[in-house]
Amino acid sequence: MDKAEYVAQQLHHMAPDRRLKDVVSAVRLIDHHRTANPSPEHIQAQLTKTLSSRAPFTQLPFIEAAVKNLANRA
Repeated sequence: MDKAEYVAQQLHHMAPDRRLKDVVSAVRLIDHHRTANPSPEHIQAQLTKTLSSRAPFTQLPFIEAAVKNLANRA
C-alpha cells in the first residue's frame, strides 16, 4: 500500500459519500501539488481548476489533513 492509499483510508471519513478510489485519486493530486508549494491555499487553488469547488477534496480541512498525513508518512 502506497502512502496515498494509506492517507486516503485515514481521511475517507471526511468524504463518506465518495468512493475510496476517488479519495485516493484526490490524495495523489494533493501530494503532487504539495511538492511545488505545500500551502493549503495554493493546493486548493490548483484542485479547483479541475475539481468542483464544492467537492469535499477541495475544502481546506480535507487538504490540511491530507498534507499533514502525507508529511508524517513520508
